[in-house]
Amino acid sequence: MWAYDQRQPTACWVESSLHTGSTLKLAWRNRQSIYGSEPRFDAMQDFSNEQAFFIGYATVRKLSASPYRLHTDRTKHWCGRLSLDLTMALLIADVHSLYNIRVNNVLANIPEFAEAFHCAPGTRMNPGKRCSMY
Repeated sequence: MWAYDQRQPTACWVESSLHTGSTLKLAWRNRQSIYGSEPRFDAMQDFSNEQAFFIGYATVRKLSASPYRLHTDRTKHWCGRLSLDLTMALLIADVHSLYNIRVNNVLANIPEFAEAFHCAPGTRMNPGKRCSMY
């Protein structure tokens, strides 16, 4: 799997990211068919409905990410950067990719995300080539 123009070391990530991306695309289509341009709740008024959907995905994905068992205080992972030692240990021990790769790679493969956030073509979040199962 490629992330940020670098080959990532774990083959398991490919299947997980493709499944997550496909599921997210189905959720997107379902949300659009049911809610369309329904007004957002107050906290999200600065974002379009489309942007709010993807922000919601990233937030939920972050909160539900596999526990970083090697870290004694799990809350620290979300407050800053992981140490190089811990990052390397997670890359070896955890079958999932790191959180930022799990979220960004999936979103970069969804054209609707790039459209919602006006990502310039050819950038990391709007690449020229995308992976998709469907």
